[in-house]
Amino acid sequence: MVGLVEAFDAVDNEISSSQFKLSSDGVLARVRPGLEGLGFEVERGKSRTQILRVPVLFGARGVAEKSFDADAWYAMKDLS
Repeated sequence: MVGLVEAFDAVDNEISSSQFKLSSDGVLARVRPGLEGLGFEVERGKSRTQILRVPVLFGARGVAEKSFDADAWYAMKDLS
């Protein structure tokens, strides 16, 4: 969790709401390197190939029936 906070803190001088009027995509573009360095996958744009679709409900044969689009995603490798 500390690394996540540090990723945002490292770019605070570029994303501070009191100084800048950035869109969420603008903020994400600046924090992306830090998040990716922690192992996150980060959305790169709005085209179909750049969006991170995260399945949340699976139907027959494991086909995703419901999903959401995430700005960033950290896939846990070990669930033990």
